Amino acid sequence: MEFVKKNWEKILLGVVLVGLAVAVAFLPIKINSEKQTLAEKRQILEPKVKLLEPVNLTVADSDLKRTATPVALDFSTGHRLFNPVLWQKTPDGSRIIKVTTGKEVGPDAVVILKTSPLYTTYALDSVMTNADGSFRYVIGVERQAADKPTDRGKRSMAVAKDTKAPLFSLDKVIEGQAGPELTLELADPAGEKVTLSKLTPYRRVDGYLAELKYPPENRTWPPRRKGDKLTFAGDTYNIVAITETEVVLSAPNGKMTTVRAAEPNR
Repeated sequence: MEFVKKNWEKILLGVVLVGLAVAVAFLPIKINSEKQTLAEKRQILEPKVKLLEPVNLTVADSDLKRTATPVALDFSTGHRLFNPVLWQKTPDGSRIIKVTTGKEVGPDAVVILKTSPLYTTYALDSVMTNADGSFRYVIGVERQAADKPTDRGKRSMAVAKDTKAPLFSLDKVIEGQAGPELTLELADPAGEKVTLSKLTPYRRVDGYLAELKYPPENRTWPPRRKGDKLTFAGDTYNIVAITETEVVLSAPNGKMTTVRAAEPNR
């Protein structure tokens, strides 16, 4: 007892220190317990929520892209709200034609029935012997596509070695068992050389004839060539070009129209 009286301060300090040590040791346990309690309360206050799926904007994006293209309203073709369909009577008054696209009448309505090639032909017709024993070669020339009608028929021209005719010159002669083979240098096209014999003439396509029809007036033309004129639909048209599958027509105002055959000729 005497000891306690003399050392009570030390004993009290020791008890306090022990208490502090116990408190320090208990503090982590208390902190963990509080954290767990707070976590449980947080789960109650902040429940897990399922995330919303992304919004599908495909339709909206498509509509937005369409707004970038301006809308063009056509009130003249198709339903023809402000421009009614044209009904045109044939010249003889027998029929009325409904014109919806503008191609039912005029040069666009012309139909190609047939095209035929126009040939330029060089043929060795005969061989003549001169008094000195040399030879002259008679060449028959036919130019079906010539501009002048008088130049389209067959013309015979006699030439010897190294001589010239109006349309060609004789460049070379090779004698063979089947007869001579000639090499001609043409004037049109200039400088072109061609080979021919009695059995094998030279022939090329230099143009075409075209048989045409205009259904609105039930009109048909026999074979026409470049430069001929056609009268239909109240106007006269000039044929400016003909190929195997096309005919080009020129209107009085200079407008060109190309008429195409449905299928190439065979």
